[in-house]
Amino acid sequence: MSELKVKPKVDIAFKKIFADNEELLKALISSALDFKAKKIILKPTEITPSSTKEKFCRLDVRANVDGKEIDIEIQLFGRDDFRARAEYYSCLMFARLPRGEEYEKIPKTILINIIDWNAFGCSEYHSKFITMEEKRHEMLTDKKEIHFFELKKIPPIENAARDIEYWLSLIGADTEEEINALEKSSNDKIRKAVGEVRRLNKDETFVREVEAREIQLREEQSALYSAEKKGREEGREEGREEGREEILKKLRKHGMSEQEIKEILLDS
Repeated sequence: MSELKVKPKVDIAFKKIFADNEELLKALISSALDFKAKKIILKPTEITPSSTKEKFCRLDVRANVDGKEIDIEIQLFGRDDFRARAEYYSCLMFARLPRGEEYEKIPKTILINIIDWNAFGCSEYHSKFITMEEKRHEMLTDKKEIHFFELKKIPPIENAARDIEYWLSLIGADTEEEINALEKSSNDKIRKAVGEVRRLNKDETFVREVEAREIQLREEQSALYSAEKKGREEGREEGREEGREEILKKLRKHGMSEQEIKEILLDS
């Protein structure tokens, strides 16, 4: 099997395919959330903290879609804190109201996480979290949703029954053969996205960028895991600081600038 040089699930490739193509982004969001997206406005992905003591966050793809605030996050590796991270990102996106506005005017906030590992002990590839009462299951509000789509759980392409399964198959594709199978889809947007994946795989400059990004992500994951393990085992701040130094050494080894390293650590 021929491995793709540019895999759509690497964050910079995902952004190039979807954030740079409004038509494809609309189609992906529509199939993920089961509604027809009409007007889409891309928004800045950096959420600037209100003070130096707050955590800096950079989202992957952020947009206002028909009045709904939507963030799409793509993650290759599992994290112990993925639930808390998703909740934090969702809360950061939850809009503040201008003085005098009614609370009902708060726009709906939706966080879509597309993840390349099994996060939940269920067979379903889609998990949707909302705010509701524990015993009665009465919804408190429909203003906030957090979705997880687990790429490892999607059915084989020949068994796909919904558009979102085709989109997830494309995003999770590792090989040319998987991309070839998607060209048979009756969905013209899927076929257009396949063409975009093929184009990016022929762009040698972008291929090198993606390869470098994959190395960075793997080294970061390895270093973060080591730091977390050392911190748990030693239970002291020195352990966490030593782990941080390991991250810096590995990232510098692969030629990253100090600014790039700073941004990754701030967003971790």
